[in-house]
Amino acid sequence: MVIVDMNMIELHDDVDDDDEQSFDETPPPRHPLNTLQGDPRKARKGEEILRSGKTQAASPFASGLQGGTSASQDTLPTRIPLLASPKQWAVGSGCFCGSSKVWRVVDGVDVVPKNRYPWHVGLKSPGGDAYWCGGAIINDRYVVTAAHCAMDKDNNPEYPDNILVGIGDHNMKSHVDDTVVTKTVKVEEVIVHERYNPSSYNNDIALLKLSKSLNLGVSEDVGSVCLPPSKRSKYEKNVGTATGWGKLSTEGEQPPVLQQVLLPILPSDCWGYDHLITENMLCVLPVFGDTCQGDSGGPLVVQENRGFTLVGLTSFAFGECNQRGTPTVFTKVSRYVDWIKIKTRDASYCDIY
Repeated sequence: MVIVDMNMIELHDDVDDDDEQSFDETPPPRHPLNTLQGDPRKARKGEEILRSGKTQAASPFASGLQGGTSASQDTLPTRIPLLASPKQWAVGSGCFCGSSKVWRVVDGVDVVPKNRYPWHVGLKSPGGDAYWCGGAIINDRYVVTAAHCAMDKDNNPEYPDNILVGIGDHNMKSHVDDTVVTKTVKVEEVIVHERYNPSSYNNDIALLKLSKSLNLGVSEDVGSVCLPPSKRSKYEKNVGTATGWGKLSTEGEQPPVLQQVLLPILPSDCWGYDHLITENMLCVLPVFGDTCQGDSGGPLVVQENRGFTLVGLTSFAFGECNQRGTPTVFTKVSRYVDWIKIKTRDASYCDIY
């Protein structure tokens, strides 16, 4: 268990008073780039390598960032995508969103088993043996992920047949730990946000409609995560948990087992990077670890009451993974609650604790 010391970072007051969804497609100001990984198109190439499934096992997340510096207005790093309605009951009994195994306690010691975060899914290509993106189950028919995870190399929405969703998985390299609910589900429809901008990663969100409904009330190994109550929900100064099978370093390997990392959520000034993000994004500070290529689309959750709420989707970073003093950027899910509910009207949601 990682103990968060909030004194390690300086948190400023949130100055964002805008409550309305913005669909401004003008990308953040562009300045001469001090690229750390060369041509930004290489990020897409790296994404295709992950899609091929040619990865090896490795050890858990490396930890380490402390402190921070403001971004220079003259030498800015390249954006690197981190790719490597009323309440309704879902089918099944005892269906509550955001329910995690972390709540099971034995003799005063928290049990931390596989599928601790039962909403986490992996995306892979047919025939692939590794996940190249993550996502989260939000109801019995839909998974939410990053838009850039659902696009082909020409930045068009990917064909549904080219994406498989791994449900209830823990070790993506082995079937030994699989449960009766571990399975791969085909995608029926890919819904990319209409105003997604692949240059700025604004509106970096997509929905994958599964080919079959999930019975979310049967097993604690598969469940849905709660959505924010409204588009006005804010989570600055909270500590979120991100999960994924992404690389352990920029040039590293993917671990076989799902990883987790605690990430303090920054105020809207994003430690001086606010001129490079939009109100549809939120920043985290990699103090104890970070997300990396292959984690894109994966969930950032915050504990609320007895459940977990989805507050972010891994989107991009300003440079290498786990780079000192450099924020990592997530899609702010609260901005899209209305959009999600409209697009998923044919689905059933679990109740809230």
